[in-house]
Amino acid sequence: MTSAGTVLVLAHFCVILFVQDARACSCAPLDEHFSYCKADFAVKAEVVSQTWSSPLAFRVYNIITGGRELRTLKGNFTGVDLETVYTPFNGALCGVTLEQGKIYLLTGRVDTSKSPHRLRINLCGWTQTWNTLSLADKNFVTKGYLTRCP
Repeated sequence: MTSAGTVLVLAHFCVILFVQDARACSCAPLDEHFSYCKADFAVKAEVVSQTWSSPLAFRVYNIITGGRELRTLKGNFTGVDLETVYTPFNGALCGVTLEQGKIYLLTGRVDTSKSPHRLRINLCGWTQTWNTLSLADKNFVTKGYLTRCP
């Protein structure tokens, strides 16, 4: 192989190596239970619609957290808008995409800089469709965290 060919192969290898590791959104790998423990809030909520904030900064989901099956699981919700959850508008900014009509476990932070306070979620929290949670995870989020979170 010529030196030009060798350089080309090495350049190609380097591009593949660096492109695979390039991420705009990055979270420290966390166990879901640890993430749950560190979250300000956790809710079991159904997504009913999606809108966009202006200027285009957040995807806004209207949710239902009340009712027989849906509920708040963890957090202080005094002064919090429990009908809306905010996430960055795309995955590169750690935004989460939710599907209308599905029920989710959502964990995240409460933004107290706005009134009413806002629920914010991102890829660093534990967001999962409720029906895909294991029985052990459902037990943990409904009552087990009280004794297992530091």
